[in-house]
Amino acid sequence: MTIGIIHRQFKKYKGYSVHTLKYEKLYNIIINWLKTITDINYTTITINKNVMCKPHYDKKNNGNTLIVGLGDYTGGEINIENEIIDIHNKPYIFNGFYKKHHNMPHNGT
Repeated sequence: MTIGIIHRQFKKYKGYSVHTLKYEKLYNIIINWLKTITDINYTTITINKNVMCKPHYDKKNNGNTLIVGLGDYTGGEINIENEIIDIHNKPYIFNGFYKKHHNMPHNGT
């Protein structure tokens, strides 16, 4: 699920995603929480649940990515160019446009 400002592919449209409007309270909670941990500029927040990503670059990103793992799980570290980083309740900032990354297997949610 993506909340925040999105750029629709092949259209000259820029605006808030439908999920932002549907989950406005959640969006406000997240942006207020982000203010307490970082001052990086961002436009979009992606929420994944139980997702396994293959190694990739974030082709549409412009700037840094802040990633954090939340939930009741074990494993699930992020592998950034063969460096394994524990992100469970630990925000980590990197540039996913330039650095190939994927998440490691996990158990739980």
